[in-house]
Amino acid sequence: MSADDTTRAAEARAQPQQIEVKDALRTMTITWADGHISRYPFWYLRGFCPCAVCQGHGGALTFHGGDVGDGPKLNTIDDVGHYAINLTWDDGHKTGIYTLDGLRNLCPCPVCQNEPKGRSLVSRLPKTRLAALSALS
Repeated sequence: MSADDTTRAAEARAQPQQIEVKDALRTMTITWADGHISRYPFWYLRGFCPCAVCQGHGGALTFHGGDVGDGPKLNTIDDVGHYAINLTWDDGHKTGIYTLDGLRNLCPCPVCQNEPKGRSLVSRLPKTRLAALSALS
């Protein structure tokens, strides 16, 4: 694979073609340009909120969502340039800017969980949350 092909593959990996919110299922689904589909439970996205209030100023993402409940409802999704989205939650939280690359790395599907970044994120979840992720697949 040439350097140009590698660059195009990396760009497609982090370019959403469609973002769909299913309030009844409390999930956000992203279909990526490379064909991969990521399904994120609301509690998972809110728990891994990347803002400085939730994560501090640096270091690895930490899950802040407890081990029970569905978490808050997603109210709005707003584009931030061509590189991120901002999620506003019904608990009033609205400072989390999720980069597209970060969202792709946050994908909780079994394929992505087997990648080094996926394993490290999923391993930070409480056991009850791991069971809830398994139910999605």
